[in-house]
Amino acid sequence: MSGIKGGYEQGFTLIEVLVAMVVLLIGVLGWVGFSWTTTKGTSYSRELNRATFLAQSRMENLKQIGLSLDSQKLPLRDDGNTNDLMEINAPDHINADPNTVNSAQTNLAINAEGQTGQPDSIYFLMWNIADNCPVQGAKTLSVIVRWRSQLDGNNHQVFLQTIL
Repeated sequence: MSGIKGGYEQGFTLIEVLVAMVVLLIGVLGWVGFSWTTTKGTSYSRELNRATFLAQSRMENLKQIGLSLDSQKLPLRDDGNTNDLMEINAPDHINADPNTVNSAQTNLAINAEGQTGQPDSIYFLMWNIADNCPVQGAKTLSVIVRWRSQLDGNNHQVFLQTIL
């Protein structure tokens, strides 16, 4: 009767080991899913933060131009359509050269520092101006930053608006 103590064998049965492995596997898979969700959230937050920074920077730059004596500078010119403040397919102005009216040559992706041709150049910055909106003598300025997320490939945008 070697190996038997009080009528019971010592050690784990195969079923107990398999149950323990299944419980451990469920825990590990839950942790992996949580880690992936956290990574996606962090990545999206970083992209959103950079897009918001770009939009706010351009908004402040254009507000300074609007407060200057020469507020008819090209970056603040309306294309004649005052109903296009949220237009993203044919905006009044786009990012690469703020002193040119919208053209294919200036529609280049930029990064958070406003540089083109960089690996993190995923943002498209554009703005629309509406003269005499909402009242005579005022300008409504809309700044839009669009980007395709590097993590999930979805399109996102930030939209800011102010009156000058």
